Amino acid sequence: MKLLKFPLIAFLALIFTLSVGCTSHQGGRTHTNAFGIYERETHAYTQVPSYNIPFRRADFDPDADISGNRTTLLWGLFTYYDY
Repeated sequence: MKLLKFPLIAFLALIFTLSVGCTSHQGGRTHTNAFGIYERETHAYTQVPSYNIPFRRADFDPDADISGNRTTLLWGLFTYYDY
C-alpha cells in the first residue's frame, strides 16, 4: 500500500502545480485566475459588482491612462480597476 501512495501523491502534486495559474487569451483580452485568490483581466470594461470593496485607480492616481484592467483578490472581495 505504501508503494501505491507515493505515485498517487506525486501525480496529484503535479496536477496541482500545473493548474495553479490558468490563463486564457481571447481577442487581445487575457484572463488570469489563481484559484480565485488572485484574478486579473485586461480590457474588462464591465460593471464592478456591488457586493465587493472597489478601489478605483483614478482615486489614487488621477493622471493615469485608462487601460480597462481589473484585478480582484479573495474571490472578488477586493477589486482594483482603472476604467
